[in-house]
Amino acid sequence: FQALARAGYVVIAPDSMARRYRPLQCDPKTQTGGYNRFVYDFRLTEISFALDRLKRLPWVDTSRLFLIGVSEGGVAAALYRGDEFRARVIAQWTCTGAPLVQGLSAPPNEPVLSIVRDRDPWYDATRTRNQRGDCGAFMQGRPNSRSLVLKGGGHSILGDAKNIRTILQFLEMAAGL
Repeated sequence: FQALARAGYVVIAPDSMARRYRPLQCDPKTQTGGYNRFVYDFRLTEISFALDRLKRLPWVDTSRLFLIGVSEGGVAAALYRGDEFRARVIAQWTCTGAPLVQGLSAPPNEPVLSIVRDRDPWYDATRTRNQRGDCGAFMQGRPNSRSLVLKGGGHSILGDAKNIRTILQFLEMAAGL
């Protein structure tokens, strides 16, 4: 997110883990998830809360908002139903799995970029059920949308400068720059 800020974007990144009463949805040691699926309701509420606060700031151009979610936040970015954003980026999430977390809820005309690794350990069949894949199956009919599947293992995609450039190019396209 620092790279996005250096590129001139104002970045608001709520820390969902900061709540002391927030249960964990996943176990980082075993790279498994699915323990408390209602945590996604927390994430969706955080998006709404951040939007409410942003709209109160006179310097915020609400016609130029983007939503970026990473991993568990990527699930929330995929599932958020609002139409406040020009585009959204879903990083480290596959848009697959249980019906509760499957698919894209963005308006059909809102561009979506998703990026995931083809051997992300979090979505391995031995750790999760039906989460291997990518968001591509849900992008049909969405103009300027694309699903990138990177070769290799590992969960993080934001540590790679090439991926950051891809995200910045996508945001510029969506902003009409």
